[in-house]
Amino acid sequence: MVATSAIRVPTQDGEGVVEIQPESLPEEVEEMTDLLEKEVAPLSVWLQVGLAYYAKGDRDSFEKLMHMCTNDSVLDNYYQSDAQGQAEVLSSFASFKLEEAKRMAEENNSDARRKRDDLIVEASSLYSKAATVSNNASVMEVHSGFLEILGRKDTKSVQRAENMFKKALASESENIIAQIGLANLLLRKADKEKGTQSLEESLTYYKKVLRSCPTVPADVRLCIALIFQRLNFVDKARDAFERVLELDNENVTARVGLALLDLNNRESKKGS
Repeated sequence: MVATSAIRVPTQDGEGVVEIQPESLPEEVEEMTDLLEKEVAPLSVWLQVGLAYYAKGDRDSFEKLMHMCTNDSVLDNYYQSDAQGQAEVLSSFASFKLEEAKRMAEENNSDARRKRDDLIVEASSLYSKAATVSNNASVMEVHSGFLEILGRKDTKSVQRAENMFKKALASESENIIAQIGLANLLLRKADKEKGTQSLEESLTYYKKVLRSCPTVPADVRLCIALIFQRLNFVDKARDAFERVLELDNENVTARVGLALLDLNNRESKKGS
């Protein structure tokens, strides 16, 4: 099992640190928001806590944390000098909203479409704030890339999205959100290709994300497992699926993936 780093919340007086293990986060997120507010924790810590909840599948707690720390009055009164921190939490919350919009796109009813449109508008506003604060072109490139993915599904839109993510990474090579966006796009491209080039490129970006942020959500590890499976790296696929189930023991796709590996293993033994 991969060890996860403790979340360190520095006390406001500068004389101590509160350490919390990601797996020991309180179920009631209000306990964490009270602590973070009391100690005026750095925005990077707010984001770290939010991602830890997200990795556990608790999207509601992530949303509450991001909503609180991206509030205009909070940013203006407590974090005005932390441009990088502001850009990171604003961009992360925007990406979350775009992901929710993508999920809404799967529901074909008027309420879902209206909610999807609202989420895209909210995400655009957050990305615009992030770009203004950071003066970083890569923020807007990532924004544009995700909007292309959420828009038309034609080949030109997919290519434009890929170009946007690559431009963002050219400006900021460690931009995790752009890495995830590009990895996801390449994985989907692989479904329409005969070779393995897009699969291998997608795997490269997912691995970069994992190295930069070991506490990523189980979904990222699941994509890695599926790529290993398609590339016929059986042992690596098995390890990756098992790691997904350590993080989310009800993940149906990971269970099916392991079952298929076991079935193929039995069939190969019969044939030998």
